Amino acid sequence: MAEIHDNDGPKGENGDQYQNLTQQISILQTEKKKTEEEFSLQRAKMKDLILQKEADFKQQLVDQETKLTVELKRLQTELDDCQSQLTVRTLEFQSKLEGETRKYREELSSLQHLLNETVEENNRYEKANQELKLAHANLLNELGEIKATKEMDENSGADIPQILSVPSTVISSLARKITTLSSSSSVPVASSSPILSQVLDTDTLDDSMRKVNKYAQEDAAVLRSLVVPLEEEIEALKEKIREMDAELRRYKQSSVSKKPGERLSNFYLFIEFKEHVSPSIVEKSHSTSCEMCTNYEAQLLNAQGKIHDLEKHIMSLERYKQELCKETTFRKEMEAKWNEKKEEYKLQVSSLLMKTCKAEETIRELRATFSNTYDDVTRQLMQLCIDRENNQKELNRLLRENDNLVGKYSKHSQQLQNEVINLPDNVEDLQELILRYQEELISAKIAKESADETVSALMKEMNSLRDQSRSKEQSRLELENTLTENMNKLKNDVHQMSWERNRHIEAFQDLDRNNASLKDELNNCNVKLEKLFKSKKQAEDTINELRSRISSLQMELDNSEKVQKDFVLLSQSLQQELEKIRGAETEVRWEHEEDVNDCRRCKNMFSVTRRKLHCLHCGRIFCSPCLTHTVHSGPNSRPSKVCDVCHTLLVRDSAPYFSTVPPQGNCSWCLLLGINKPTNANDNVIEG
Repeated sequence: MAEIHDNDGPKGENGDQYQNLTQQISILQTEKKKTEEEFSLQRAKMKDLILQKEADFKQQLVDQETKLTVELKRLQTELDDCQSQLTVRTLEFQSKLEGETRKYREELSSLQHLLNETVEENNRYEKANQELKLAHANLLNELGEIKATKEMDENSGADIPQILSVPSTVISSLARKITTLSSSSSVPVASSSPILSQVLDTDTLDDSMRKVNKYAQEDAAVLRSLVVPLEEEIEALKEKIREMDAELRRYKQSSVSKKPGERLSNFYLFIEFKEHVSPSIVEKSHSTSCEMCTNYEAQLLNAQGKIHDLEKHIMSLERYKQELCKETTFRKEMEAKWNEKKEEYKLQVSSLLMKTCKAEETIRELRATFSNTYDDVTRQLMQLCIDRENNQKELNRLLRENDNLVGKYSKHSQQLQNEVINLPDNVEDLQELILRYQEELISAKIAKESADETVSALMKEMNSLRDQSRSKEQSRLELENTLTENMNKLKNDVHQMSWERNRHIEAFQDLDRNNASLKDELNNCNVKLEKLFKSKKQAEDTINELRSRISSLQMELDNSEKVQKDFVLLSQSLQQELEKIRGAETEVRWEHEEDVNDCRRCKNMFSVTRRKLHCLHCGRIFCSPCLTHTVHSGPNSRPSKVCDVCHTLLVRDSAPYFSTVPPQGNCSWCLLLGINKPTNANDNVIEG
């Protein structure tokens, strides 16, 4: 400075130089200011552009994030709702399924119990049917025994008409009954029977009667064990009947030529021969009849008891039938309810399947939206990275330009070091050089300071941008991780829902299989019920048939009792007639009117209207209704009033007097049995 002050001499030239330098410095400063302003403007524009792009990118990211968050929340809520509905439906379905399964099991157990009861009832019915069959067989055996006894009684009762020399009709009837008992074809008996042939065969008939009476008094089990000897005896009886038939035919011709007086004398001889034999036969027939009556009464009581038991059994069957009808209606109602529940469950399953399909479609849409959003964000990030690299390149270029602009009029340090120091000789040049160096130094300082500030600002901006980029990258990674986790959760939920759907499908398939098995069991139960109904119907038919058989057996029993009573009356009447005939041999046959007060046949008292009439053959007194037969006798064939017995004896071709109306007995045994009561003539007609 001292040198400068010392060299103030040449003021004109230095002043001009100074002015020129100041002008140049001002020009340079203005250019520098312009350059700095342009650089600041460009930097501001670049900064605004970068900030605007960053703000736009941030706004886009925020908007997309909010949209994705809202969509994710909505999907999460929908998924939660679907899961809650699915769990509720699953629990309801499981509870309903358990309830229906329990109901099905209870109904199946009740049906099984009813089926077992029905089977047991069917077994009881079968046992009862077998018992009824056994009872029916026993009744048939007893009926056979009764028939055999009746036929034997008929044979025993028919022995006396043979003694009385009844006409050929009675003898043929007796032969038919004997041949029926022996179960062989009978040969027709001749129209007349002599007295002497009957006398010869009386012992054989008595022996057979004793054997039959003996067999009739034994038990049914003994009869079963004696079937073979009975058959042998039947064969023997057949042979005897054939022999008797041959003898009857042999004596037929000889009986034609004999007169009635001779036959009557032969009859009286036979009476004397028979009087020692007939009382024993009558007593045996009476005892047999009493024992048979008691047996009939016991069998009748047993049959009535069985009928009562059968009625009770039928009432119980009706009650079981009503219960079975109620159970059938209940089963039909339960089937209708099962079908309704099945349709409801099908609708629920279809709705759940539709919801599951909708949820799967929503998940697929979310997956597609997520993939599209991920691709868009990735593309945007790549574009931002490219823009950032371009901006970095542009910034580097601008920095280089700035450096060039700052150091354009100054030399580098290396050049300054290598440059040869060439100082001017004069003071002015030296001052000018110093001033120039001073200015260059000041400008370098200013450029350095501005460059440092710019570099620090740029470094700060770069650090902030780097931090922002790192934070954005971290947020992107976090968002990707979150979205990946959500995606995994959604995948797990989808797998869980698919598993639940498969489980529900399997459960419904199991339900269908159980329903099919229950239907099969129900069909089997229906088949068994139909079989039981059929067996029940068969049992009812069998019971009705057995009832009809019991009623028919009861009717046959009543008829056999009536026939037995008739035979008892017949045997009694014949015994009385025999006694009267025996007594007639020792006294006068003719009866005087003053000695008789009642009719010999109907036992009614005589009165003014009921006159006394004599039988012109035996001489006994009868009333006019009892003396209705007429016999022509003598050379002039005069009609003579005779009684029934004499008409049977005198007229050979007439029916026996006991063939239409049974005789009435007055003994104590008949009064005890009550068989002397008048009955209908149609019920007591004896087969001729």
